Amino acid sequence: MASKSTSPIADSSPTRRKAFAALARVARPRSRKPSPPPSAPAPQPVLANTTSDDDSDADTTLDQPATLAPDHPESLAVRRTLASRLANNGDIDGAVDRYEELLVDQVRVLGADHPDTLATRSNLAYWRASRGDIASAVAAYEGLLRDHVRILGNNHASTRRTRGDLAQWRARGGDVIGAVEEYERLLGDLIRDVGDSHPHTSMTRINLAHWRAVLR
Repeated sequence: MASKSTSPIADSSPTRRKAFAALARVARPRSRKPSPPPSAPAPQPVLANTTSDDDSDADTTLDQPATLAPDHPESLAVRRTLASRLANNGDIDGAVDRYEELLVDQVRVLGADHPDTLATRSNLAYWRASRGDIASAVAAYEGLLRDHVRILGNNHASTRRTRGDLAQWRARGGDVIGAVEEYERLLGDLIRDVGDSHPHTSMTRINLAHWRAVLR
């Protein structure tokens, strides 16, 4: 039920593009190790940043000096995009490392409750789970959900997406009963808040049906 946010590079300013080019030097994919195909409808990275543009602009400006400090919000945004690009290119371990480093800096610079910090926590949890560390990811999603409820409220779209991702990874980690119960609650809330025909409602219904079938 997760969604992907708009890339901060696709409509970036010249300043951000220059920062991207400088950071890209140290963020090339180190390997391509795609995760095995899932056995059920897979959640996508919540609030993840993906890039639809090619690398031509970055490649032509690699030799230009960076004009932004490492802690500048633009630099942090670029680092998150580069981590996403590593993951989508198959270097999940490299992406996790970069997300972990970025999260420390975002908490220090932006604060723990900043939307970008919360988005990085979500992306980090997703890619940890994707490489097999599901227990750690579930714990991370549980903490993130508590913070989403506290900051945004239980009915915010980001909160609902986190609930869906948490349910999915609980099921994949073996807690199918708990996942089904959460999907049932989430489905009721989605029907009430966004309607029966909304794509998120439909995806939640599909996931619920799948995991109910597993229990039979």
